[in-house]
Amino acid sequence: IKLEQKNLPTSELNTSASVSPETSLLVLGYGTTDTSFRAATYTVLSKTVTVTGIDSSTPLNPYRINEDLGLYSRGGIAIDPSGRVVGMLDNDVLRPDKANRLVVPVSAMTALLQAAGVTNTLGKGDNQYRSGLDAYFAGDESKAIARFDEAARTSPTNLLAQSYRQAAVDSRGPGDDSGGSSWAVPVIAAAGGALAVAIVVAVAMLLARRRNSRF
Repeated sequence: IKLEQKNLPTSELNTSASVSPETSLLVLGYGTTDTSFRAATYTVLSKTVTVTGIDSSTPLNPYRINEDLGLYSRGGIAIDPSGRVVGMLDNDVLRPDKANRLVVPVSAMTALLQAAGVTNTLGKGDNQYRSGLDAYFAGDESKAIARFDEAARTSPTNLLAQSYRQAAVDSRGPGDDSGGSSWAVPVIAAAGGALAVAIVVAVAMLLARRRNSRF
């Protein structure tokens, strides 16, 4: 599946992830209360979960988790504390409710990406955004504003870059280079948009893999 739009925010894969029972992960997926899934309005959901075990009976060795995000979260992603993707949500066929409480390891995705010529590297916009974050949290608002401007131009859909830029402007104030700590507001206000993009990519990858087969 190819997306028409370029320079979208991305999530980095943790290809060396070592996940064991009791590991905490953040799972992200779509959810809706609408009854007609084709015409439904979906929102991004997230939840911190705990790995309860590893299913070694299948070649993929998926991780089982203690909670789920609901029926429509299948194809969402699980990320580690560093913000990198360690797996994709799938339904657990051994459960009576078939809940999406399996995490297929990221190794199942890497072969698919490599076959399509996609490398696991950050793009220009992602590096600009991270540089802006480093400057922002170091108290260098002027540098942060410049980096977030570059990130927003490279990737206009990166709403976090735009929000952090405004936070840097507000923290600096007129003639003030002392820095500030207004970071919480942009994270809460804009995270949904950036996370939604990451999940769209994950779902697209899953659909491509499952057109003729399933995990």
